[in-house]
Amino acid sequence: MSNIEQHNQQGELEASLKTDNTIAPHVDVLEYDDSLHLIFQLPGVKRSQLDIHAEGDMLSVSTTGISSAEREYRHQEFHLQNYARQFRVSRKYDLSRIHAVYEDGELRLRVPKSEKEKARKVTIQ
Repeated sequence: MSNIEQHNQQGELEASLKTDNTIAPHVDVLEYDDSLHLIFQLPGVKRSQLDIHAEGDMLSVSTTGISSAEREYRHQEFHLQNYARQFRVSRKYDLSRIHAVYEDGELRLRVPKSEKEKARKVTIQ
């Protein structure tokens, strides 16, 4: 079992993984003025096998029910396995408003900034 932790330069995103029979999917993280985008590469995964869970400041993406055992291979170089990845996301992002799109083995998550964190114009009276 291993633990992997990584921090971005501002310390606003922390990722960890606990594995046994799972592997960490490749993830790209992009930060924009109004949101955080996470792009997961999940080859061989069906939409019904995905689980996205957000609680507090934790965001978890995992898969279940993936197996290469359904086929009898003569030669196999790509093994289907379950994926799991967990992120601690800065409270400046609103995990209750995540938007998710899954297409062609790519999961895209958009996490908007909370309304409190968005820049506002202050009116002078």
